[in-house]
Amino acid sequence: MLTLLKQNLISTKKKFLIMYIIIFAFFILFPITLKLNDWIMGTSSVLATIITNLFVDLIPILLIILAILILRDSLSYIKDSLFSKQGYLNFTLPFKTSSIVLSKLLTALIWMFGFVVCAFVGSLIMEGEMQIFFPMNDSDMSYTFIVFRFITQILDNLNLLEGTTTLQVIILTFCALLSVPYLIVLYLFSNIVVNITKMKKHKKTVSSLVFVLLLIALGQFTQLIIAILMSIANGSLLLPLLVNLIIEVAVIIIGYQLSMYWIKYKLELV
Repeated sequence: MLTLLKQNLISTKKKFLIMYIIIFAFFILFPITLKLNDWIMGTSSVLATIITNLFVDLIPILLIILAILILRDSLSYIKDSLFSKQGYLNFTLPFKTSSIVLSKLLTALIWMFGFVVCAFVGSLIMEGEMQIFFPMNDSDMSYTFIVFRFITQILDNLNLLEGTTTLQVIILTFCALLSVPYLIVLYLFSNIVVNITKMKKHKKTVSSLVFVLLLIALGQFTQLIIAILMSIANGSLLLPLLVNLIIEVAVIIIGYQLSMYWIKYKLELV
C-alpha cells in the first residue's frame, strides 16, 4: 500500500503544492510589506494602517478559501480515482482492493492535514519576521492576534473555550482531527450509494447531495442523542464532546467497512 500511496502523492502533488506555496507566500510577504511601508511612509501613516488592516482581514479569508479548495479537490480526487474510468483501471492493478481504496483515502487525508501544517508553520514564520522587523511588545502584532483572532472569536461565540478542562480540550482536539477522515469516509460512502443505483446522469450532483444530506442527518442525530443524555446527566459539559467523538469514530469505522463491502460485492469493480 505504501507504494500506491507514494504514487498517488506524486501524481497529485502539483495542484496541492501550488496552494501550499500561496499560503507560505502570503504569510512571508505580510511582515515584509509592513516593513517596506514602514521605510517608505512611516509607521504612523494612514497607508500603513490600511495595509495592516487589509492583511489582517485577508489572512483568515484566504485560509478559509484555500481550505475549501483543498477540501473540494481532495474529495474530487477520491471520486475520480475510484469511480471514473481511471478508477476502474486502478482496480486492475496487482494490489488488494482494500489497499487501493485506503491509499486513495490516505492521499486525500494527507493533503487536507497538510493545509493545517502549512498554515501553522507559515504563521510561525510570520511571527519570527515580525519579531525581527518590529522588535516591540505590541500584542496587536503577535501572530496569535493576527492569525488566530478569527478562530478564537468563533470559539468564544460558541462558548467552546469557557470553563473547559484539560480533558475537554483534548477530546475537542481529537474531534477536530477526526472530522477530516469523517468527511472523507462519508463522501466515499455517498459516491458508492449513488453508483449502486446504476444512475447514468448527474452522478456528481446527486452524490454531493447525498453527502450533504448525510452530514445534516448525522448532525441532527448527534444533537438528539446529546439532548437526551444531557437531560439525564444534568448538563455535563464533557458529555457532548464524548458523544461527538464516539459517533465520529463509529461513522468512520462502519462507513469504511460498508464501503469496502459494497465495492467488492455490489459495484463489481474487482
